[in-house]
Amino acid sequence: MRLQYSTMERMTGAFILLTLIVFLFTVAVVGRGQNWFRKHVVYYTTFEEGYNLVSGSRVKLLGTDIGSVTDVLLTKDNKVKVRVKVLAEYASRIRANSVATVESPTVIGSEYINIRPGTSKAAVIPPEGLIPTKEKKKFTEYLEEYEVGQKLEHIGSILEDLAQIAAQ
Repeated sequence: MRLQYSTMERMTGAFILLTLIVFLFTVAVVGRGQNWFRKHVVYYTTFEEGYNLVSGSRVKLLGTDIGSVTDVLLTKDNKVKVRVKVLAEYASRIRANSVATVESPTVIGSEYINIRPGTSKAAVIPPEGLIPTKEKKKFTEYLEEYEVGQKLEHIGSILEDLAQIAAQ
């Protein structure tokens, strides 16, 4: 016995089939752009502070996006442990003498982890390994480095001298 479908039933079936195809195409395009279908390797880093890192923060190697932060956790010894996933094709560049630092593109912006690759002579860090870190400089450290306080005092004395000259 052969089933007979009405025109409305055929159109409904075609609409559902077309919607499913569009949905699968969208998932494939978005997933490819978000690297959902590429192999990743997991590493860990530890910092003294969290530096506003969140799940989804970027991980870069020489300024190129290679992964993302998946978890930010506090350890028992009051450190911040960060779990990162990196594209497997870049895992061979993360070596024992690589250094991970937290950076910000501008004063206002989302922090990210920047990894400086190690030398080719150093051993490759295995998956689930710990990447060595360097703490992010604080604003006060920059002020001390550039001796801003002394320069402001010097400018103040120059302005006083100018005021005395103008008064004469």
